[in-house]
Amino acid sequence: MTYQEVSFIGVATVSPELAPCTLLFDTSHQRVLALWLPDDASEALSDGADEGYARRPSSTDVLLEALDKTGAKIEALRIDSVYQGVYHCSIVLGEGVQIDCKPSQLLLLAQAATTPVEVHEQVLVDASVKVPPQEFLEYFGIEPPEDLEAEHVSASGDDQADADFAAFMEQMGLKESDLFAEEDQDDTPDDDAQDTGVTDGK
Repeated sequence: MTYQEVSFIGVATVSPELAPCTLLFDTSHQRVLALWLPDDASEALSDGADEGYARRPSSTDVLLEALDKTGAKIEALRIDSVYQGVYHCSIVLGEGVQIDCKPSQLLLLAQAATTPVEVHEQVLVDASVKVPPQEFLEYFGIEPPEDLEAEHVSASGDDQADADFAAFMEQMGLKESDLFAEEDQDDTPDDDAQDTGVTDGK
């Protein structure tokens, strides 16, 4: 199995459901993988630069302490597959031990442990898209990654990039007029519906 390392771009709030969308970037293929996570996980990822002096340890903190005290080491954090919109992830420890986890748990652990996330190439083939640089700001309100090569994702010069992004928007049930709707809408999905990496019904 071949995996590609991805980097965390940021979290965007995407209309019409105003669902937090976490964006990961595959430098090798110049493609973006979008995951929908619960609000609390998205907020924690957005505030990753914050030291976060919580009164009590989070579940991620507890897991890291348990690994440390038992001498277990994280070998890899992987997004292994996607089936019917549900992402399957694993924490790989020494001697081939694997622990199944949700996308939100994987990304929070990666952030806390400063360990890169690896995505199976088939997942990138099936679920990632090319996004023109200007679309990051227009649709996501996020600056494109510094290592995004403009010649590969030009909206006017790369038909595949445009087709991928159009399909990505259609998958979310979005039209351009829907994006960045007023924040007073009250149809935000429940957190439980976002725990698989996709929005409810997607």
